[in-house]
Order: sequence, then C-alpha cells, then structure tokens
Amino acid sequence: MQSSDLKKYAEKYYEANNIARFTILLDCMTKEEKQEWLKRAQTDKKTNFVAVLSDELLD
Repeated sequence: MQSSDLKKYAEKYYEANNIARFTILLDCMTKEEKQEWLKRAQTDKKTNFVAVLSDELLD
C-alpha cells in the first residue's frame, strides 16, 4: 500500500472510530507512524486505539 493511501485510510478509520479496519492497516505502518498514532489517540482519549497501538508497539 502506498504511503498516501495508508494515511488516507488510517485517518478515515480513526475518525470513524472503526478500530477493526484501522487495526488491519497496522501491518503497513512503520514503528514511527504507530508511535505518532499512539500519541494522537492518547490526546484524543480514544482508549481502544491506545490499547491496540500499545500492544502493537510491544511486539
């Protein structure tokens, strides 16, 4: 998946609170991108996203 498409879909699913589809995109993200999303989710208090991203970064 191209970086521009990844960002577009990640943003779409994040804003729609669609954690299932967002999670699928994690395999295409770099560690840095995951860390950026984690910070944003923490700021936005989206606990489901925080949990998924935290687990992903521990692997």
